[in-house]
Amino acid sequence: MQKLDIFEYQNYREFLLAHLEQLRKYDPEFNMSRWARQMGFFNVNSLNLIIKGRRHPGNKTIPKLSRYFEFNEKHEEYFRYLIKCESMKEDELVVPMLKSVIKRMSTFRFARFIEEKTFTHILDWQSIVIQQLASRMKIPKDVSWIKSKLRFEVSNSNLEASLQQLVSQNIIEEKDGFYVAPNTGLHTTVDIPSEAIKKHHEQMIDNAKNSIRTQEISAREIHGRTLMVRKSDLEKAKAMIREFSAQFGAEMDASFSAPQTVGEPEELYQLNVQLFSLTHEVNNEKH
Repeated sequence: MQKLDIFEYQNYREFLLAHLEQLRKYDPEFNMSRWARQMGFFNVNSLNLIIKGRRHPGNKTIPKLSRYFEFNEKHEEYFRYLIKCESMKEDELVVPMLKSVIKRMSTFRFARFIEEKTFTHILDWQSIVIQQLASRMKIPKDVSWIKSKLRFEVSNSNLEASLQQLVSQNIIEEKDGFYVAPNTGLHTTVDIPSEAIKKHHEQMIDNAKNSIRTQEISAREIHGRTLMVRKSDLEKAKAMIREFSAQFGAEMDASFSAPQTVGEPEELYQLNVQLFSLTHEVNNEKH
């Protein structure tokens, strides 16, 4: 039986129904009760309600579906966005943003997942810049040319080391005298402690600090806001930031892919969003 690709669907229920149809074609006697048991549901009623559109999968149900369909992290994240979009379809402000995220995730579903042991070799900021440039254009095998395009200082030896690591890890490849990248995007683990990812973020934040003094205001946006956040709302806040980042990326990618004036200049930008605590826990009590 051919495995369905969740990224080919814009509605999670259509995906479930398409899979059910496959099962029934393979086995005409297949029924909902057997399917519910295979998925790990305690009773078939819960599954029936989801299929009929009377209930959406919740936090306890989604992991069961994810295990059943053997979703990886990227598949499950996309599946969750489909559910969220459907469950919030009456919200005219949120739904367009969610659809934009879904479109971007579907378009870039072939982005390569990088394990920490691999990311350790390419964590330096210039490595990610090189990969992104090589995914959009042919980069000359000329260290001095690459260095001339970087706004922030990096030594020739570090740049050469980055190129060697990118090639050895199959992130970029040499072709006809140029460097090219087979994948337009890379993604790493989310909310899992990683020393390599920490170092990468530190470097990019240092670049952001330097940009305050070295780049014109018209070429950058540095914004900060200090606000109180309930601990119970932290996961919601992080999800909102990720949704904005995905929507922002989708809009910029769409603009980049659109027809442009010949010779129109382009640059590679970095979007950093930091949300962190400024205090230890405080109680909302009157003194």
